[in-house]
Amino acid sequence: YHLGLEVFLQLRDEAERALGPCFDVKRYHAVLLDDGPMLMAALERKVARWIAAGRTRPAARACDAARATSHGRP
Repeated sequence: YHLGLEVFLQLRDEAERALGPCFDVKRYHAVLLDDGPMLMAALERKVARWIAAGRTRPAARACDAARATSHGRP
């Protein structure tokens, strides 16, 4: 069980870093749980696709712009 926890936390950390202020913990949990039990490798691919999709949405671009502004970058 502890190994699964480590993978979940690692995936969450990757998602938080990739999505920044657009990261939504409720949506992340839904991605993890919606399809029921699966192999960790399949879950890792699923989360990677979710991150990629989140980074290409118009809302994600707006979040990136807001994050850049809040860090003093143009």
